[in-house]
Amino acid sequence: MSSLSAVERKIRAKVLWDALADVASSVLRRLDGGDQRAQLAVRDLKETAWIPCGDGDFRVPSEVSFETLEWRIDRILLYLIPFRPAVIDQLAKSEGFEPGVLHLLKKHRLTNKAAIGRLLSVVRAVTGEGRSVGGVRPSASQEAPARRGPVPFESYVAVDRDGDGDPDGLARQARMALEEAAIKEILSREPAWKRTPPCNEGFDLFRVASDGQQCSWCEVKAMKGCLQDRPATLSRAQFKFAQTRGEAYWLYVVEHAGSGGARIVRIQDPAGKAKTFTFDRGWLDVAEVD
Repeated sequence: MSSLSAVERKIRAKVLWDALADVASSVLRRLDGGDQRAQLAVRDLKETAWIPCGDGDFRVPSEVSFETLEWRIDRILLYLIPFRPAVIDQLAKSEGFEPGVLHLLKKHRLTNKAAIGRLLSVVRAVTGEGRSVGGVRPSASQEAPARRGPVPFESYVAVDRDGDGDPDGLARQARMALEEAAIKEILSREPAWKRTPPCNEGFDLFRVASDGQQCSWCEVKAMKGCLQDRPATLSRAQFKFAQTRGEAYWLYVVEHAGSGGARIVRIQDPAGKAKTFTFDRGWLDVAEVD
C-alpha cells in the first residue's frame, strides 16, 4: 500500500476495512476462544500505520478520528480496533487547539502541568525566552459544578486493577448486543439523539442545537436486570467528561435491555449530583498501610 498514490491508498484501505467488517464477528469469537493467530492479527491492525489521512500518509488507528473517514460503521470491528475518540477532537475545537496537538501531548506523556512545564523550561533555555510559566486556571466548563444541597444517595469510587468481569456475566459479544439493543430502545423513544461512532470515549449519544453544534451528551448503560439489582458504573473518562458538561450531560440506564419491558432511567448531571465519594475496605488492597 505504501507504493500507491494517495487516492489509491484511500480506496485500498476502505476495501480492507469492509472486508474486515464482514468477518468481525468470527474474529471476536476466535478472540474469546483464545486464538493466538487472531490476537496477533488484531494487534497488527491496531499498531500498524494503515489508515490514510488527508495528506495521504498512513497513521495507526488510534491517531485518527473514525468520523473523518466516512467508512461503514461496524460496532464489533470498532471495538476490536479503537480509533481516536471523537471527544478529543471536540474538546480540542472548544479550547482552540488542533486535535493533533492533544494527541501529540498524550503520545509523549505530557498529560499534566508539571510535565508540560518541564518541556517549556527546556524550550525557554534553548530559545532564550525569559517569561515564566504561570498556573493554569480551568475554564468555566471545567470547574466543578456548584453544590445544590443534600442529596439522598452515595456514589462510590473504585480501583479496578484486575477487572471484575462483566456485571451481568455476559461475554463480550453478548455485552455489545445488549448495549446495541439499549441504544435502539432510546432512539425509538427519543429520535433527537444521534449516535457517535462505537467505543467513543465519554458518551454514546448526542443532540444538536439549531446551529448544528452539539448541545447535549448521553452515556448509555445497559443491564439485564435493574438498578435495584446492581449499580451502573461510569469510567474515569466518562465521569470526567460529565464534569465538563454539567447539566448538558445525561446518564441513561436501560433496565431489562433487549426485552419487551425495557425501562429507561434518566440521570441528568451525574457528576454534579454526586454527593460523596466513599472509600471502603476494598481500598486496603491498593493503600499503603502503616
